[in-house]
Amino acid sequence: MPNKKNKKDLLIVPWITMIISGVMLIFVIIIFGYITYYTTVLKPILALADQQALLEQKVETTMPEADLQEVAEEEAIAVEVELSIYENKEFGYKVNYPSDWILDERYADYGVIGFLTKERDEKLKAGEYVRLFDVGIVVYENAEDLPNNDDGLSFYKWINRQEKENLYKNKTSAIVDGVYGYAGQEIGEVINYVIYVQKDGIYGKGKIYKIMTGESETPNKIEKQIIDSFEFID
Repeated sequence: MPNKKNKKDLLIVPWITMIISGVMLIFVIIIFGYITYYTTVLKPILALADQQALLEQKVETTMPEADLQEVAEEEAIAVEVELSIYENKEFGYKVNYPSDWILDERYADYGVIGFLTKERDEKLKAGEYVRLFDVGIVVYENAEDLPNNDDGLSFYKWINRQEKENLYKNKTSAIVDGVYGYAGQEIGEVINYVIYVQKDGIYGKGKIYKIMTGESETPNKIEKQIIDSFEFID
């Protein structure tokens, strides 16, 4: 017959077995839960991330032919070119342009100047219907001289009306030689990139300068260089 000590030992053993079994069960549940989480949640996320990374790598390494051509053109433009300076004291500005471009001053008395490549000049001489310039500058004496402004709006009100009437889209602020103006695409015979700036500020009453590309909605690198070189002079 077991004594009191043996009875106590017999009671302890089942408790130890139960604790060990409980710990093992919890461990199994944790392992099973992690495996379930990994296979149903984590693994798909990791796979999607890998696919995204692969796609981004593919986009970076496989550039479309059109983009390759654009890069090649920009690299060609990046080569330093000889520049000439056009200065117009009457209308108060100067600008740099490539020396192998053609300066068109036929309408200078009306505040209109054009810069064009030899390729465009050849097209014009051949009678092709193209714009007269690659980069042009028009100077208006005041806001009343602006087109579509018979009611004599201020420059600020006029540019906002042009935008509302969808004649000037994607309007953003621009700084020309330290003066705030606007940049956007003007809607006309073509859609081209146009900067408007009033020398004495958007609420002023002075001359208004229109600096624009001939036909491109976004200036290419050399057109941008010309536009960025614009400076006011006294």
